[in-house]
Amino acid sequence: MFYSINYNTLTSIGPDTYNINFTNGIVTITETNPNIITDKSYPILKDFSGNTIAPTAWYAFDTSTNIGLDSIGLYNMTNNGSVNVSLGVKGNFSASFNGTNQSLTTSSGVNLNSKSFSISFWSYLTKTFGDRYILNIGSVNGTRQFLTIGYKVAHTFSFCFFSDDLDTDKLYAYEDLNKWIHYTCTYNVINNQRIIYRNGLLVKVGNSGGSLNTTNILTLGYFSGFPAYYGGGVDDLRIY
Repeated sequence: MFYSINYNTLTSIGPDTYNINFTNGIVTITETNPNIITDKSYPILKDFSGNTIAPTAWYAFDTSTNIGLDSIGLYNMTNNGSVNVSLGVKGNFSASFNGTNQSLTTSSGVNLNSKSFSISFWSYLTKTFGDRYILNIGSVNGTRQFLTIGYKVAHTFSFCFFSDDLDTDKLYAYEDLNKWIHYTCTYNVINNQRIIYRNGLLVKVGNSGGSLNTTNILTLGYFSGFPAYYGGGVDDLRIY
């Protein structure tokens, strides 16, 4: 659906359910779930001075022949198990994981050790059981030696430093099923504060016992520690 004001440029309305009312020559369109992000433009990250911060790695998943392409150009990923593309929420495509044997990996991923960082992405969860981790950095089972982000077997959304985890109180795996949901996870190395944002709203905050100390192996769609595969779509993943 598109709209225009005074016959100016057409603007698209994002996917959701809307109520349309026509009264006295005025058309009113009301979104039924205003907390859902529907704008396909990406939220811009800025520092305290208002300067735009560019991502260190950016996986747009818009190239069907090179799904693991890093748009920044430093951390391209290998496609394991023939990860495919499907319709995305932003851009041309999204990465589509079958939940059984597919992942994207690179052995030279972003180094987040002893650093503040933010990781953001769209997810479209389809798998209904088990641990379903979307992103994983590390290769050693030890406290704060793995970074994992995704859904736990208990159906919480979790921002984990391995044995030092931040889990949502709500069981978002139920609410997120078969919907595009935007998540941002941030960590502040100065005070060890972690925050989970869902569709732009803060849903959980808590402190870790320290900073990360991982290897730089980056994996999407799979966590080798259990093991656990993610089933569903991922779009426009960025690491800051």
